Amino acid sequence: MILAAIASSITLLSVASDGTPFRLGSTDCRISANGRWVAMNGHPASWPPGMSVRDLDAGTLAPVPFVPGVTGAELRAISSDGDAILYASATTTTTTLYVYEQATGATDLIVYGGYASNLSPDGRYVLYSTDPSGYGPTVMHDRVTGVDLQIDQGGYHYDWPTISQDNRYVALLGSFGPSLLDRSIGKTVPMDTTWLERVWFVPTISGNGRYLAYAVGDAADPRYTRIIDRSTGNVKNIFGLYAFGFRFTHDGRYLLWNTDYGPWYLYDRDSPGGGGATDLHAAYGIGPSANVTISDDGSKIAFTGDQSQFMRGTYLLTR
Repeated sequence: MILAAIASSITLLSVASDGTPFRLGSTDCRISANGRWVAMNGHPASWPPGMSVRDLDAGTLAPVPFVPGVTGAELRAISSDGDAILYASATTTTTTLYVYEQATGATDLIVYGGYASNLSPDGRYVLYSTDPSGYGPTVMHDRVTGVDLQIDQGGYHYDWPTISQDNRYVALLGSFGPSLLDRSIGKTVPMDTTWLERVWFVPTISGNGRYLAYAVGDAADPRYTRIIDRSTGNVKNIFGLYAFGFRFTHDGRYLLWNTDYGPWYLYDRDSPGGGGATDLHAAYGIGPSANVTISDDGSKIAFTGDQSQFMRGTYLLTR
């Protein structure tokens, strides 16, 4: 079911204090789960190389400075409270992961050679693949203790693994299909024994650990999005589209995903009729090549503009 557009406003965030848009725009963005902070891969023309982070409550813009020698990087994640920002700097030989902390202004070097990376909601753990192709093994780095824990044997595409808010569950793609690592018992269990021959992208887990979503399909069958409620065992399949880039809100009500050369969709579990999806391009003009993230209450969506309707930059959609 495709839902109708709802009332909203759209604001350009990638602007300097005087309202001038960033000279090179903003190519990526992440909104914190609490809806206060938006990290952007871009900066005002007068600033040195780095990224930016906007405080939506205070209306201020602050730099996310690169460490010396880094002139460009990819934005990867922001913690739920907006304090920790993960980015990756690539060379011709390797990718280096860094975490910048707003509270202290410090930058932690996580690893030389970390790929397909993500940050735990509380900012404590960095998950990454040790292989450039993203086929593992996957490592979980503890920023407090400095300990690295290998959490799988590799051989499957992990593509930005996700972890629950309490750091107990890690969603991954194992030899038996979509699986969850339960860190409290050190065991990985399959979550779907009916999966088809190919699952194209790693599952994602909601912050509360209840919901799991992933793309499933094979060469002879349309690929679609599957959502599993781990508490009730209920399984919901959403129309056949090549889906990836899944992003849950904490309670699992909202799920964002992208489709191959097509629009982004926003699924609302509590919408009339038992859950439906909004085509964000049809509803708001958010183009296929945009990067889209959502706050936990579902009221704010940060996205990058593309060629379809918006000039290059980061925008805030308030629903």
